[in-house]
Amino acid sequence: MKGPGHRHRFDVRRVWECPVCKRRVLTSGRIVHLECDCSRTSTPPQQVWMRLVEDMPRLPPAAVAEEKVPAQAAEATTPPPPAVPDSGDGAPAPA
Repeated sequence: MKGPGHRHRFDVRRVWECPVCKRRVLTSGRIVHLECDCSRTSTPPQQVWMRLVEDMPRLPPAAVAEEKVPAQAAEATTPPPPAVPDSGDGAPAPA
């Protein structure tokens, strides 16, 4: 039997933000548009629609770890290629 862990692992709620009052509301996935109450009391009353706030997609932990390493630091940790011994006759060494 599966426990309640899956309920907390996946957050499927939508985040809405009012462009006027900056209020944020969490709703279920069934809500497709939402009106804010902040401008109803103004004269004349106005309808203000909240905007959907989209989160950035989450990356797997391995991809996040790779992004944190700067490129210069990665190059500094790379060992230099092994020196090819010179034969002394001016000809290139065989590979």
